[in-house]
Amino acid sequence: MTGVQTCTLPISRVDYTPTPTVSKTKSGWRNFVDGVQLIRQKYAVFLYMFMVIMADVAVWGGMTILTVSFSTKVLGTGAQGFGLMDGFYGLGALLATAVVLNYFNRGPRHVYLMIGYGIAAVTTFLLPVLPILKIAIGLHLLMGLGNNSARILTRTLFMEKIPNEFMGRATTVTAVYSRLMIIIMLSVVGWGIESGGIGLGYFINGLHFVIAFAGVVITLILRRHFFDEPHVVTEVILS
Repeated sequence: MTGVQTCTLPISRVDYTPTPTVSKTKSGWRNFVDGVQLIRQKYAVFLYMFMVIMADVAVWGGMTILTVSFSTKVLGTGAQGFGLMDGFYGLGALLATAVVLNYFNRGPRHVYLMIGYGIAAVTTFLLPVLPILKIAIGLHLLMGLGNNSARILTRTLFMEKIPNEFMGRATTVTAVYSRLMIIIMLSVVGWGIESGGIGLGYFINGLHFVIAFAGVVITLILRRHFFDEPHVVTEVILS
């Protein structure tokens, strides 16, 4: 009996009153404000990101409308043509992972980025000029391969340049920016198709890949070793 009392006395004296804790989770708005402060301090990283995000805007925004319109109005293949072109773009995106793993560590990163965005731009400009389904399928395959190879490398660079503790704030800003650009892109491409035809729509869309290409060149001019030195963002002070 004494043994039982000896074992239970310490347990009975334990204070189970919950201790109030202060949550460190920040609101989306607070993350956005901190992200803006981060942009002011490390402009080169975000200048690059804001320009190359235009390639994502071209795919998620304008390409959605253009592929459907091109398949139905120009090729006359309807849903089948759309499915084939969209599917082969996805196949190119899948192959891009193998390309990145096998080749991107063998040379300067900026060269591969310019090649990737350059391929995406050229294939976009060629699509309305060569209105043949088999050619369009091949161009979509190359577009997916080039754009997604560059996209994977860009995301890798972004993770290298931004420390983990600031990643949430950085991605909040870029997400808001990309969604806003997609909305504008859909409106502009829709207007281009209605006023000038499919060719104008593809031209507008292709310019976004050109902006991404220019983003690589401009960043390279501003910071010569930007693509080769990891962890540029080492000290960030946010209030």
